[in-house]
Amino acid sequence: MQELARLTEAIPEEAQRLAQWAWSLLVGGGVHGESAGALPWTVLALGTLLAALVGDFAYYVTHRLHHEHPVLWPFHKLHHNAEYLTPLTAKRNHPV
Repeated sequence: MQELARLTEAIPEEAQRLAQWAWSLLVGGGVHGESAGALPWTVLALGTLLAALVGDFAYYVTHRLHHEHPVLWPFHKLHHNAEYLTPLTAKRNHPV
């Protein structure tokens, strides 16, 4: 029982240290409190935007390939068999 109490006391402390470490990376303190390892918020914002655009384009290309490639279409057509489009049927995929 004492070990459980000791573990539950340590969890919030470890979580707090992890949160402080992550915040220091994002805001500019770096891992060791130095500003050399930190990225400015503009770089983070542009990187996030670029990642979103690249991810969206990659999704478009793969979706398009599923429509055009005869081997992929049988697996993908399940996505288009619904009579009514709902959030559940829009993301429905074949298990393979």
